Amino acid sequence: MFTTIISIFITISSVNLQPDNGELAVKLMQIMILQLNGTAIPEATLSNPVPDFVPDFHDVATNVLLFSSLLISLLATGVGIWVKWWLHAFSQDLPSDSHARALTLQYRYEALKTWHMREIVTAVIFTLQFAVIAFGFGMTMVAAKLSPILSDILLVF
Repeated sequence: MFTTIISIFITISSVNLQPDNGELAVKLMQIMILQLNGTAIPEATLSNPVPDFVPDFHDVATNVLLFSSLLISLLATGVGIWVKWWLHAFSQDLPSDSHARALTLQYRYEALKTWHMREIVTAVIFTLQFAVIAFGFGMTMVAAKLSPILSDILLVF
């Protein structure tokens, strides 16, 4: 669900990383009107009807935060699924004999320790927290473009 929310914000904010085709259409229509009226078209207009598009730094920074948050949360989710699968497998297919069961569980427990499963779970938790923080800053930057007051309110929380 978190990735869905991030994706919505990315959809909203990534529009600012692309040139406005409406502006290009207006400029081309102006050139066509000038041609139809028989008016001389300035040389600068013909050579470059629309200046090269350079996205605003604010928009780039916002999208970097949002895409980073999405990537980090997807990686953490993938690792979390792997950990859940390992922990589920820990208690599956155990022998019915109590001695063999104890040996199997001990072997699996040692494998969990060898693979540093506790540290991996902790890393997943911190990674998700980092993704939420990056998303929070990205959301605040989106809000800052809409309203500085809204951005200030979000920064307080």
